[in-house]
Amino acid sequence: MNLRQPIFRMDVWEQYQKAKISEQLAELKLQLQKQELILNVVQAYFNTLRQQHLLQVYQQEEKVLLHQYHMMQAKFQQGFVAKMDVTEADAQYQSVIAKRVASEVQVALAEERLAELIGRSDTSLANLSADFNFQAPVPDNVNDWTQLAQTHNLDLKQFIALQALAEQQIKVEQADAYPQLAAVAGTTWSKQNPENIMSNRGRTDNIGLELNWSPYVGTRQQLVKKARLERDAAKVDVDAQRKTIHTAVKQAYLQVMSGASQLSAYRTAMQSAQLVAD
Repeated sequence: MNLRQPIFRMDVWEQYQKAKISEQLAELKLQLQKQELILNVVQAYFNTLRQQHLLQVYQQEEKVLLHQYHMMQAKFQQGFVAKMDVTEADAQYQSVIAKRVASEVQVALAEERLAELIGRSDTSLANLSADFNFQAPVPDNVNDWTQLAQTHNLDLKQFIALQALAEQQIKVEQADAYPQLAAVAGTTWSKQNPENIMSNRGRTDNIGLELNWSPYVGTRQQLVKKARLERDAAKVDVDAQRKTIHTAVKQAYLQVMSGASQLSAYRTAMQSAQLVAD
């Protein structure tokens, strides 16, 4: 029976450190997937509301243009307008009908996408109230949001973890050059048949230290070199991701501010259309 207990294994230790980084990376990927799901649901929810409100706008325009078309027909019959004016009014009315039909399709697609994400198709959406007022982001400064993204963005954290993993891989490759020390123990039993005066019979115990060391392996330097190149590539990816996040945050901030103006314009258009229809 033989027993072996490692005492010093730098290669195993560095592999353990690499496994911990891999675990952190897996956790980051899970968090990123959860975040993407949340963002997809939110985007699908508000896109559905947007398509529904656009449909209402086209429906209001359709009523207004139909009313104008009837007015033009009446004026033409009375001789106040030319046939061209009636034709133009009819063209505008047919155009908004086409927009309304296309909008109905977009509403159905948006609702289907939301149902796919949440697993339910019978959920009624809470619409924005008529007196809804847009509130500016807090903090109301794009630089502050950029700084927050540089600290908390999960995509960036994932790239940083990949860089750390590449750094650790260098240590893993270098650890093979360290000696390996282990405690060994063993016991043996011997019995010789047929027995004589010179027979060796009994138990023998051994205990000691075992040292293994390969100071030079031809492929080791190439593996270390490869790991360093992958580390340098990971650093470049981190820098590129920082720049991408910086641009994406600015774009998102400007889109939010632009969305406020669009919301105000849509509200005014609906109010105007309602007044004309009434």
